[in-house]
Amino acid sequence: VPGAKIVHHAYPFVPNWSHLTNAAPPLEVRHSIPFPHPEISAKPSTTTHPNLSPSMSFTVIESSAGGILMGIAVIMQSLLHGRVTGISGMLSSVLLFPFSKKGADQKRSFIDNAVYLAGVLLAGFMLHGQFHLSDQQQTSNVLGPGILFHLFVGAIVGLGTSLGSGCSTGHLLCGIARLSKRSIVATATFCFTCGLIVQLNLSPALNALVVASNAPFITFPSMFQLLIIFALITVAILVNSFLFLRAANFKKLGNHDPLEHFSFFWNGITFGCGLAISGMVRPEKVLGFFSFGSPLYDPSLLCVAGLAILPSLLVFQFYVLPESKKPHTTSLYQREYCMPTANRITPALVIGAALFGIGWGLAGICPGPAVVNAGSLQAVAWSWIVGCALGAYFSKYVEPLLQ
Repeated sequence: VPGAKIVHHAYPFVPNWSHLTNAAPPLEVRHSIPFPHPEISAKPSTTTHPNLSPSMSFTVIESSAGGILMGIAVIMQSLLHGRVTGISGMLSSVLLFPFSKKGADQKRSFIDNAVYLAGVLLAGFMLHGQFHLSDQQQTSNVLGPGILFHLFVGAIVGLGTSLGSGCSTGHLLCGIARLSKRSIVATATFCFTCGLIVQLNLSPALNALVVASNAPFITFPSMFQLLIIFALITVAILVNSFLFLRAANFKKLGNHDPLEHFSFFWNGITFGCGLAISGMVRPEKVLGFFSFGSPLYDPSLLCVAGLAILPSLLVFQFYVLPESKKPHTTSLYQREYCMPTANRITPALVIGAALFGIGWGLAGICPGPAVVNAGSLQAVAWSWIVGCALGAYFSKYVEPLLQ
């Protein structure tokens, strides 16, 4: 395109310039490795560039709202069921159920986790197209190079999260809220390795992007999107208040609440909507946070994590953790609290977290966003999930080597 210039060249993952169009304003192609490249001209065509990103700006409102919804889901999971929210653990439990023991506890865990993940899938399906989850022209942009690549990256993440006992949900959101030493170390490790992949220009998901030079640093949602966000937060608060009061009443009477499994489903919907609205289902939003010093830098992840962790930290520290340490206490659905108690830093934890960070940096996808994207019917997301299951399965052969 006459007037287009490279300010950051993403060798060896060079975009296909023949698809660039004759846009009115010049395009400034921005990538993550800072060295100059000669100007490139291309013959104008009549199609849009398939990797032109619509969401590389700081989306402060969407990201904050998504963090609030995710925080609500984490809090309700702990209050109602006495559990931390760990999407990688849920995925492993469901996908590897045919290869596991079939005791009563395993069957109950399988049902609980399957219902929760069904809610996350439904959230992706409901918000399909409203928050740039699955635009046909953006498919390569949303999830990078292709099915085999995501199968491979999913296997790395599955292996890493199994060895490291969690992903960004269990360690970053719930672990830091619990002030867990293991989770703090794991989070620091996978953030470091993910950032290293991005800074060394090894992330195909980020390197395939072309961003218009006149894109604003901060963008705001449309009025329709604002209405969706307001409606979702309002409904989440109302429904969860109803479930909370109902469960407390049933517990007081000593009866079982038949809506227990619905609450798993509802928490999954709430958490999935939070991921979708926040933009964390889009790799460039996540990887943009690790592009320090680059024109691609996007601090949206800070809003998501901050507004999910802070309220969760208060609930965990002042209610859930003290209650879980009392003898014979149960959650509102009369389940024994199951808060992680391990505090030892092991080689498996560090190596697993490092592997997860590598996989996260390569594709910009972790278990939660993968399930949301799968709900929006993306084949590459399903291939990522299959790879994650394979990695989790083979972790049982690797873990003994790290003891």
